[in-house]
Amino acid sequence: MVKKAVIRLEHVTASYDGHTALEDVTLTVYEGDFLGIIGPNGGGKTTLLKVILGLVKPERGHVEVLGTTPSQARHRIGYVPQAIDFDPDFPIQVVDVVRMGCLKYLKFGNGGYQGCQENINQVMRQMGVWDLRDRQMGRLSGGERQRVLIARALVTDPEILLLDEPTASVDSQFQSTIYEVLSRLNEKMTICLVSHDIGVISSYVEKVACLNQQLFYHGEKEITEEMLMKTYRCPVDLIAHGVPHRVLKHHG
Repeated sequence: MVKKAVIRLEHVTASYDGHTALEDVTLTVYEGDFLGIIGPNGGGKTTLLKVILGLVKPERGHVEVLGTTPSQARHRIGYVPQAIDFDPDFPIQVVDVVRMGCLKYLKFGNGGYQGCQENINQVMRQMGVWDLRDRQMGRLSGGERQRVLIARALVTDPEILLLDEPTASVDSQFQSTIYEVLSRLNEKMTICLVSHDIGVISSYVEKVACLNQQLFYHGEKEITEEMLMKTYRCPVDLIAHGVPHRVLKHHG
């Protein structure tokens, strides 16, 4: 069965903060894909997600998401940004942060707000933050905050889930838990995940895109030495962190 394209970028060039972040990028993501996006800092990975969300307008090229424009499709996408700092004294509880994910239903008026509210408890338990529901958001650890932000993105049952370094502030014990949760979520939604952890994502994702302003590879999840050299423009050593796995093809 032919899969439907849910994200399509054609020859996209985009800038962020006055610098070219994406150059002539063509990318197609299909329904049910679990795509890992890797590349160096400043390589355009976050900008790519923001182009898909319609938050950054490309200077050239065409972008289509779920058969329409990114801005029109945004309410059907869950987004988890990079870890952000919270004022520890800001008076907002964890459950209120998760509930904020339901606000887009009020904007689009599709009658789903009550159903979203019913998802909150289930999603918080799924992400392991139910016991933190009455805690002040700014008092959580970085890993706990990231889990809360993932829960916020899930409460509306998005068709596409975009995650920008979701395990950057998460302890190693919970990293695998997050990836296992994402693998289960992938059964009902398309996932695009930005990460620096090449070794870990190779164990979970189905496809990999290597991005450094230009898109050097997109397709199967196996990453070759040549792909990494083109993307990072320098030799890359991979460390397995105690977990044996092969990322590169055998080479001398």
